Amino acid sequence: MEIEQFRSHSSGPSGLGQRQRFQQQRGGPLGLLAARQDAVERGLVTRAALRGVPTLLRGSSFAYRTKRPLEGGDTFENGVYAHGPEADAVADEYVELLRRWDRDLRGGPGARIEVFPATRPTSELSR
Repeated sequence: MEIEQFRSHSSGPSGLGQRQRFQQQRGGPLGLLAARQDAVERGLVTRAALRGVPTLLRGSSFAYRTKRPLEGGDTFENGVYAHGPEADAVADEYVELLRRWDRDLRGGPGARIEVFPATRPTSELSR
């Protein structure tokens, strides 16, 4: 699938969660694949894209996460779909990002956000 074809079947971005922010910071560039029903029906993307899924972009290739529930609980299994001439490489990169997030950050304290007056000198900001 070419990026132009992808763009014609997607809609605008929405907010990102903790895992998605990690992916953006460590993997970037990250977009949000939010497809319409007709793109799913044509087999261009999975149903997960109807809700919007973070998508790792690399040239004319992209990869996005999907999940399926496991029997007997509230847990699920992650998977990655990729499209384009470098699909295997971008899928591998996305899988590694998911593994790093799971290993290093999952269940952690989350983001720390501080607000300071615009007049405060940067030398006085905490690091």
